[in-house]
Amino acid sequence: MKTRIPYRFRLVFPILGWAIVCFIFNIAAILNVVSFDPKTQGVFLFISFGYFIISIAIAVFKIIPIPPFSSESAKTLDKNIKKGKLVNDMDNIEIAKTFNILSNSPKIYLRNTFIAGVIYMIMVLVWQLIFSNNYFDFLIISMIEMITISLLIGFALFWPQFQSFEAIRECRNVLLLKDLKPIESHISSISAKFFFIFFYFLDIIMLYILSTLCDPQSGNMIFFSGVVMIIFVNIILFFYLDRSFSGFINSAKKVSKEDLTVFTTGSLDKEFVDLSRNLNEISIQLYSSKQEAIESKKEMEKRVTELEKFFDLTVSREEKMIELKKENTELKKKIKKSGK
Repeated sequence: MKTRIPYRFRLVFPILGWAIVCFIFNIAAILNVVSFDPKTQGVFLFISFGYFIISIAIAVFKIIPIPPFSSESAKTLDKNIKKGKLVNDMDNIEIAKTFNILSNSPKIYLRNTFIAGVIYMIMVLVWQLIFSNNYFDFLIISMIEMITISLLIGFALFWPQFQSFEAIRECRNVLLLKDLKPIESHISSISAKFFFIFFYFLDIIMLYILSTLCDPQSGNMIFFSGVVMIIFVNIILFFYLDRSFSGFINSAKKVSKEDLTVFTTGSLDKEFVDLSRNLNEISIQLYSSKQEAIESKKEMEKRVTELEKFFDLTVSREEKMIELKKENTELKKKIKKSGK
């Protein structure tokens, strides 16, 4: 029997795995760029691993169904979404509830990862000032932490939106077809996502600077590891945007048909949601115009049919009148002949 993975794990576990990757990158970069004596390095590793284990434990306990840690939202997602799709025969309340949870999930993950990253950054910088009091190392550690936080936040923002794209679109589609307006939660915009691309460009510059501060082998490892992680996050963003645009293109191809086309998107970006709403209004207007044109065509065909019948009757009447006139003429001739 195939094991079914709860939907909550599909959303959260990849983020936790990415957090582990970012943590390893962070520790490796700091240890290779900043020089520590054995005692200072031991304190740094103790603080880092202790904080990381506590953070991961809190996140895991929130998604594992162990009271009181398990959340009602996670249970709702597991119950209403199977294999990435909505369960059949759901009522409107459950669909709206599922949609609200999915639309708010990226904001929650973004907030949690940002808070966790900033707290760790403050802890490390305070530790550095206490034990080392080297302002150059302070600057270097700040650069490393900024790179790590940007990678962590980017993945925590893009992955939930990418993973739940189809489920969100399905929820919107069902609610719109039932004349219910889903409560939108615009947590981001396309411009914000492109801001991340610009920020990652700055990360690459900082990675290059960091790579020059240690031996060539370690420097190359840090630089290329960071670049690969940046590329990976941007690939997720690319596929997410591709899904958004492809959905509109596929819907637009159906506009030429006589059926009413509903433009729905799984995107949570304000621009895509507004575009979807505007296209739906246009679709309704086009559908109404098509229906009016169809009715006008039927009315015209009815009128043409009536005119053809009238024409046929009129022509037949004229032909009969001509025949009657001929018969009348013939009868008059016969009467004259018989009179003689």
